[in-house]
Amino acid sequence: MAALPKSVEQDPRFREIKTRRAHAAAKARGAQAAYRRCMSAFVLATALSALLGGLLLLGFEASGERLEEGGASAGLVAQFQDLAAVYRTPLGILQALALGAAAVFAFLLNESRFAAKWIANRTKAEADRGVLYRTALEVAHGQGPEVFAHTGRYVYEAFVQGQMSYLRKAAADHESRSSRLALVGALVLGLGVVASSLGSLGSPSLVVIAAFLGVMSPALLAGVKSWREMSFDRERSSLHETTLHQLSPLSADAARLTQAADDGDLTAALEYVDEVIAVLTGDTQAFVNLAANATKAPAVPAANSGAG
Repeated sequence: MAALPKSVEQDPRFREIKTRRAHAAAKARGAQAAYRRCMSAFVLATALSALLGGLLLLGFEASGERLEEGGASAGLVAQFQDLAAVYRTPLGILQALALGAAAVFAFLLNESRFAAKWIANRTKAEADRGVLYRTALEVAHGQGPEVFAHTGRYVYEAFVQGQMSYLRKAAADHESRSSRLALVGALVLGLGVVASSLGSLGSPSLVVIAAFLGVMSPALLAGVKSWREMSFDRERSSLHETTLHQLSPLSADAARLTQAADDGDLTAALEYVDEVIAVLTGDTQAFVNLAANATKAPAVPAANSGAG
């Protein structure tokens, strides 16, 4: 790839924008990482709380039942009665701790505004990306025809081709993660189907397994749903594919930029870059809209102890 001429890279205007953009990008990455950590912990804590609550309900309901002597599940009920008596307090404590952890992470997500900081700084960084390459052309134009021509080739390769390469990889990565999450969701739904099928067979041991799977699958499915909403990978993949489609004609028409640079025509070169910026701005704005809807601060679920 063509390198940016040193004289342009060392220009104070260019360096100021580059530093400003790097600072905003770093803050966006930090806020995104903090948001993902907190949201992941919240999803895990709420799923664990739901699982423990289900187990408590299952045990308490079983302990309150009395089946006729000789019934197929009489032994199962006795087991649940014993388990409820022994583990009721530990399960309740664990559920309370899980709910407390979920509350802590929900508070952090609300008060620390990680998602808002991520979105705001990512928007600034992407806006300055276009400004940076415009400035490079403007500075180079004042440094002579050779520097300007070289900078034109650099801007095409670094800005246009660089963004297209990034978007291709990002779209593929998001699609891959979305597919893996869909597979996990399908497996969790399968657990629910298995649970209902096993429960209908009447075997006490199979009923135990069915009961556990019947409690576990809704809790896991809720976690998968929350994670899918948080990551919005499918939507981001589709967005990047759309942006690639819009950039393709501009990439194919690269001669507009390189010829303008060779001819010393700053106006024509900036017009081309502005068209690229307009497409990328649309991608950024669509991302902001997606992120604003997907990163709303969560509410902590109420405890379900099974009492009463």
